[in-house]
Amino acid sequence: MAPRCRIRSALPPPTHPDGGLGTACDQDAEVLIKLRHPGYPDNKNVLLVFPALDPITADHDDSNNDDNDNNGSNDGTNAKAAFGMHHETARLACAIAANNRWDGFLSRQKGPNATTVLSGPDEVLPAGSYYFHVPPLSNGLSPSPPLSLSSSLLISLLISLLADASPI
Repeated sequence: MAPRCRIRSALPPPTHPDGGLGTACDQDAEVLIKLRHPGYPDNKNVLLVFPALDPITADHDDSNNDDNDNNGSNDGTNAKAAFGMHHETARLACAIAANNRWDGFLSRQKGPNATTVLSGPDEVLPAGSYYFHVPPLSNGLSPSPPLSLSSSLLISLLISLLADASPI
């Protein structure tokens, strides 16, 4: 005899503890952190995209946030946002995607003379575009191919861990 099955009623839509207010600065625009590869054109260089969910405190110094530093890239993000992403989390996500290059840094500039973002590792990066730069390898060899299966799994693990983490 076949087991009896019954269909459950639909679940209600998911809710967020802040009522969904932490996902955008205004109701018309989504605020994103776009992490980019500096060696490709801006229309083809996005490595990772995250929603800007971490609130930026009132004492946050935004003096390093110059919209002209991203080489004219207008990707629809709001660099003067009230939300952003934990700096070190963004850097580590890029490091995993770049074949575990832990020596990389984030910058608003794309070129070879780019300087690191001035915020500390535990500060919040304002929404916008950032380029992940790595120094040349000391042995002169080309790096291994990016994003192996294990790197993809590590990124998924990192994202799931971040979803379970408490706010900063």
